[in-house]
Amino acid sequence: MPTKSPAEQMHLAEVAELRSRLEEAEETLRAIHSGEVDALVVQSSTGPKVFTLQGLDAELNRFHSEILGQVSDAVVAVDNEQRVTFFNAAAERQYGIPAAEALGHCLSELYEYRWLRPEDEALSAEALLETGQWCGENIHIKRNGEVLHVESSVSVLHGENGTHSGLLAVIRDVTERKRAEEALSMAHGRIKDLLEQMDDGF
Repeated sequence: MPTKSPAEQMHLAEVAELRSRLEEAEETLRAIHSGEVDALVVQSSTGPKVFTLQGLDAELNRFHSEILGQVSDAVVAVDNEQRVTFFNAAAERQYGIPAAEALGHCLSELYEYRWLRPEDEALSAEALLETGQWCGENIHIKRNGEVLHVESSVSVLHGENGTHSGLLAVIRDVTERKRAEEALSMAHGRIKDLLEQMDDGF
């Protein structure tokens, strides 16, 4: 058998390596489509990156993200450890925080959360446990100290196996409306006091 030249040997080695990579890629695709894996770690120039997979629902989930990104109200999703997993453009504007900075961080690092009444926290937890949804009002204090009065609609998120995987909140800033309502209430109160101080024959 004639001896192969160094160039031929190098070429055969490259072909073998490419064949091995192709087989590995095909096996990865097969595992993704069969649902055997739920995440991939990809090495990049900036280090390893983790990509979470949603099996055959990836395109649908991407579509949902695009739709939520266009909602005018702030939309925030967190996992079971209260780490932010979704932060739309409206949330960026409302809280003055870029999504790239918010994602992966605990919600308490983005704004302070206050209940209007002490019992509201227990009532919301009960509603989420029983129905998977809760709607109500809260106070959010931004990093710069600005106080927001918000209306929130919160829903429980579930994983593919049906277990609780986090929460999704649609948050509307109603601060200006609340100020207008308070100003109107104060004006009505002043008018009522003025009328009560006048003579009965007025």
